Amino acid sequence: MAFKFEELKVWQKAIDYTSDIHDLTRTFPKDELYILTAQIKRAAGLYCAQYSRRFYRSV
Repeated sequence: MAFKFEELKVWQKAIDYTSDIHDLTRTFPKDELYILTAQIKRAAGLYCAQYSRRFYRSV
């Protein structure tokens, strides 16, 4: 069976980090919902995408 990027510890930690960021942004004021909150959530989600992309480039 081939090694999958989901087995990488760094990817798993990035998923946890992203989840923590989403939980944190729920406490932000509602007027920031579509500005700052959306940008932070997108940036956090990019970590996981970058790790998986780098993994497949190195294989």
